[in-house]
Amino acid sequence: IAAELRELMSAFRTESPTSTPGCPTGAEIHPDQARQAGMQPGPRQQSFIQWDPERMATGVASIDEQHQELISRINELHAAIVRSAGGEEIEPMLNFLADYTKKHFAHEEGVMEEHVCPSRSANRAAHTRFLEGFGRLVTTYRAKGPTRAVLETLKKTVEEWLVNHICTIDRKLKDCGRRSSTHSLHE
Repeated sequence: IAAELRELMSAFRTESPTSTPGCPTGAEIHPDQARQAGMQPGPRQQSFIQWDPERMATGVASIDEQHQELISRINELHAAIVRSAGGEEIEPMLNFLADYTKKHFAHEEGVMEEHVCPSRSANRAAHTRFLEGFGRLVTTYRAKGPTRAVLETLKKTVEEWLVNHICTIDRKLKDCGRRSSTHSLHE
């Protein structure tokens, strides 16, 4: 599974092999934030994604709202993994992420097409690669069960990909200009 993770992540890195400059990365979460998230604070409470509108906003409210929802759900997955939740809790989270991500990708690709964004082809290709890789990881999860290693790989893949993708490809929406009144850029 580690090899699959490396392969999946390498497909989405566009600026740096280790991180995306200026994007929020896994930092230790403050104990108060852990309590607010319904978690017990402790040393393993890290890698939460924090929405940073200055670094992550695309200028399209619907896409930014969907990104925030994805971040919230990934944070829930992280919390479940930290507290060693079982498959009965993890499986619905993975199903939600799979379904919601497909809907979000379709919406985002439509907005990029509508605004004739130069990065729309790269975005569509990245989405396709992610869905294929995520599908392989979910298949591994279903075959091996909710082991710590499998769950950590799933969580890390989704967290890193989302932040890297938002901060590189999706942010290019800001530069696309207005092409229609359906989706307002630079709100």
